[in-house]
Parts: sequence; C-alpha cells; structure tokens
Amino acid sequence: MSKSKYLLHLFFILLYMLGTNVYAINNDSLVQALQNMPKKQKDSALPKLSITLLLQHDTGKALKLADDFLHLPAVRVTNRQKAEFFKKLAKLFEANNDFKHALFYYKLADSLENAPNQIIKTKVARPSETQHPVWPFYLFLFISLVGLSSLIYIWFWRRQVLKNIKKLEKENRSLEVEAGQLQTNLDKEIKAETGDLQTRLEQLKQQELKLKTALKKAEEASYLRNTFIANLGFDVRTPLNGIIGFADMLETELAVLENHELYEYASNIRQSSNRLLKLMNNIIDFSSLEANTMELKIKAVSLEKILQKIYLQFFETASQKNLIFKNKIDEDLHPALADAEGLEKAVVQVVDNAIRYTGQGFVTISTLYDADKDINIIEIKDTGPGIDKAKQKLLFEAEDTGNLKYSQGTGIGLKLAKKLIDLMQGRLELNSTPGKGTTIKLIIPCSDQAVVAAEQSPEAEVVAEKEVSTATELGELDIFVVEDDRMNRLILEKMLTKFGKVKLAVDGDDCMNIINQEAEKGHFFQIMLFDINLPGDWDGVKLLKEIRKKHPEYQHIPFIAQTAYAMAGDKDHFLKEGFDSYLSKPIDKNELITTIKQQLSIFGKSSSKTENN
Repeated sequence: MSKSKYLLHLFFILLYMLGTNVYAINNDSLVQALQNMPKKQKDSALPKLSITLLLQHDTGKALKLADDFLHLPAVRVTNRQKAEFFKKLAKLFEANNDFKHALFYYKLADSLENAPNQIIKTKVARPSETQHPVWPFYLFLFISLVGLSSLIYIWFWRRQVLKNIKKLEKENRSLEVEAGQLQTNLDKEIKAETGDLQTRLEQLKQQELKLKTALKKAEEASYLRNTFIANLGFDVRTPLNGIIGFADMLETELAVLENHELYEYASNIRQSSNRLLKLMNNIIDFSSLEANTMELKIKAVSLEKILQKIYLQFFETASQKNLIFKNKIDEDLHPALADAEGLEKAVVQVVDNAIRYTGQGFVTISTLYDADKDINIIEIKDTGPGIDKAKQKLLFEAEDTGNLKYSQGTGIGLKLAKKLIDLMQGRLELNSTPGKGTTIKLIIPCSDQAVVAAEQSPEAEVVAEKEVSTATELGELDIFVVEDDRMNRLILEKMLTKFGKVKLAVDGDDCMNIINQEAEKGHFFQIMLFDINLPGDWDGVKLLKEIRKKHPEYQHIPFIAQTAYAMAGDKDHFLKEGFDSYLSKPIDKNELITTIKQQLSIFGKSSSKTENN
C-alpha cells in the first residue's frame, strides 16, 4: 500500500505540472493572437481576454491587458466603457476575496465615470504587487487526492473480497459433494438397517386400513340397528297400545261380571303386554346409550320424591306376590347430582328385577347419606334366588348375554341401570349369594349447594305418582283427540268419555276442518291430545303450529303429544316444538288422567272455559 500511495502522489504532481504548463502555453498563444489582431477587434477583445485570464488565475497577464485597455485613446474606447470593464474586474476580485484590487478598480471606475473626457494617467498594479489566494487550488488538490486514494482502496478491497468469495464457493462446493456422499451412504445404511421395520410398517398400514374399514362397517351396522330398533319400537308400540288398552277394559268388565276365569286370562294378557313393553323400552334405551344419542341433564334432584314414586308404582305388584315391600328414606338424605329421568329408570330396573324374581320373603329400598364422601347410597335388597359368582362377572359385559341366566331374565335391565349410573358419575355395586338373595347399591354424588326448587318447575317435572283422578275432580272437560289408528281411537274415547265430551279426528285435514268450524262458532276445546305420526302431509307438530298460528286462543290451551316414538331425546324434541306434555304409547289410563290434571292446573281450567265461551 505504501508503494501505491507513492505512485499516487507522483501522479498528481505530474498532472499539476502538466496542467500548469498547458495553461501557460494556451495563455501565451492567446496574448500573441491578440497582438496580431486589427485595432478595432483588439480593442473589443482586450477586456474579454483580461477577464478570461483572471478567471484562470493568470493574474499577471490579466492585469497587463487591463492596463493596455486603460491607456487606449478616447477616440477608440470611451471612459464610460472603460469604467464598466473595471467594475466587472473589481467584482471578480471581490468574489475571490481580493479586496485590495477590488477597491482599487472600483475607485478607478468611479474616476472614469466622473471625468468622461479626461485622460487618466495611472497604471494597473503588476503581478508582483498582487496577493491572489491559492487555497482553492490546494483544496481541489486535497479532494482529488482523497477521492483517488479511496478509489484505489476500494479497488484493492473489492479484489480481496472477490478472492475470498471464490475461495468460499470452492470450499462450499467441496462440502456439498462430501455431504451428498455422506447422505447417500447414510441412506444406504438406514435402508439396510430398517428394511424389516419398513416391511412391518407396511403391514401395520394394511391392518389399519382393514380396521378402519371394519369400523366403518360397524358404525353403519350400528346406525342401521338403531334405525331398525326405532322403527320396530314404533311398529310394536302402536298395536301393543291396543292390546293393553282392550285388556285393561276387558279386565274391568269381567271383574264387574265376576267371571274369575276370563278375568284371569285378561289379567295375564295385560301383564304379558306390560312385560313386553318394558323389554321394548329397555332395548330402545340400551341402544340409545350404546349409540351415545341419549342426553342426560345432570342437576340437583330429590331422591325422596323419585323413590316414593317407584315405591307406589311397585307396591301393588309386590302385594299380589305376598312380598314384604318396604321403603326407608334417610332423613339426612341430600339432593343428588343426577338426571332425574335416568336415575328413575335405573332404580326401576333394579326394583323390577328384585320383585319379579323373588318368590317369597321381602324386597326393601333404603337410603343412606355418607357425609365424609358426600354421596347418597340407594340400597335395593331382596331374598330372591341370587346370582352365582361366575355369572356375576358376565352380568355387566357388553357381549355374550346369551350364556347368562338370571332366573328367566336376560340381564338387560341391570346392564341398562349400570350404564345410566356410570353416565351420572356414579357406581353400581352388586353383592349376591345364591339361595340367599341379592343386594345392589346405587352410589350417586351429591351437592350441598344444589337447589331442589329448580326441579319443581313445570318444564322439568316428570309425571308424578300414578294416581286415579275421578270425573268429579276434573269436571266436565271438552277434549279433542287426533289419532289415525282405529283401535287407539276407540281406547282413548273409552278412557276419556267419563270425564267429558270427546271429539275425534282421523287425520290432519279432518282436524283442521273441525277446528275451523268450531272456531267460527266461538267454541274452543280445553284439552288437545295429538298423535305425532299422521297420514298425508300433516303430523302432530305441524298441526300444533298451524292451529296456534291461525287461532291465537289456543296459545292458552294445553297440547299433549301421544306417540309410539320412544328413542332418546324424543320427549325433549316434542316439548321444544311447542307441546306442553308428552305420553309414550301404550298409554296408561292413570298416567293420561294425571297428565291432563297437571296441565289443567298449569294453564288454569277456569281461564280455558272463559275463552271457550
């Protein structure tokens, strides 16, 4: 770098010397050319050349030409022209910060203007007298040297950088080649070592595909099974409703006639139909649980109310078998976190099995609150035949129910009860000794802050205990029934006639015609009992919405749905659609009358009569 700097300095010195000589040669040539010009052209060229030389910093020649111009005769150049020239010259000196010459030429121009005809005898200062500043030249020289030095440094730096880049590129290419070779070798080693694993993985993928296919088929089969069960439940419930209804009426008539033999036959028909209905309900509920379509509403519920209802429900059956049937409720019993309907179903299954398979002895329902664990315990104990230890293991398994014989039962009721309790975060414990009896405990979690009042609302309340209401209690009712099945119409008419007037419709069109005709007369029914599945374009839901839309008076009259649909969620669905209550076929007379009584108490029987009038 020191050698480069030395050469750079030498270059600038030579350049300066060459430039100075060139300027000198050019200026001398111009002066020589001026001397050879004619007088007239010489007089006009003198001031221009003088200014040009002064701008080129050749002050000596410039002042000599200015002196020659000053002494030209007045005949050739006037004093005014000379004054203008010297003013320009003074301005140039002033611009170069040479105030001495500037002041001199301003005074000279002033004297020429004040004495336009006077001959001025003076002499312009010689170069030896001037002190022209030289710092602009050195500034230019310094900037040039710095710029050239920078260019040289940049050139050397760029050259070194390019050299380093090429070196790195070469190393990078060699590394890429080496990495490619290593990757190839590594792939070969991995392939060699994982060949068996790859084969196994392919086999697992094939197995996974087969399992997914099998799962898909199983899901489709489960869906078809649930659909079949739903349709089967509907198809079975409709004729079963007729069988139970007619058997119940026949049993009543035969009791009046005191025909004991035929009464026993009718009673057996009714009991067998009820057993078939219970089995169908269990199958539908069990299918809903397995398909995860049953939704439980977990909230604070009163166990005392549920157990009292179940006790009254089975009291007559236990009495007919001469069983001791007791119900003991703990006074410290707490509200339980459970689904009221689901818990009732679970307890009903256990109690029903206990009474059905106990030939003699007792069946008891007792409760206990465990404060340490904050749980309620429901214990159902019987003196039935019991269950063998080996068979107890199979009782709650999903498969192989055909090998289990719990007396004459299939065990589906206990399976359903356990699934329901498990969904409510509870437990079902079984303790049975063959020949001595069975004890089943239902353990339900509690909540001290639970408010049982929420269960008392009409929307959340399940149909209460089965109680027979009389015509005197209900008064004369005006009931409208829509039912397409002939046997069901006869049964409903027979059940309801003693409680008032019953108007029947066979389908949706017949229903709308009767409603419109009666509305024109100002007559509105007090109770609306609608079947859901109707022929044609109508169904119970459409009829409900159309009637309340067309006749607002029916907004204050209860609509009760009665249908053979019994899958999980059907009740909630119909209530959301606008029905005020729901009855599942086959319809029990006591449950029907109780439901009508509850709805009249909610809507107000007196207000309904006022509207009808």
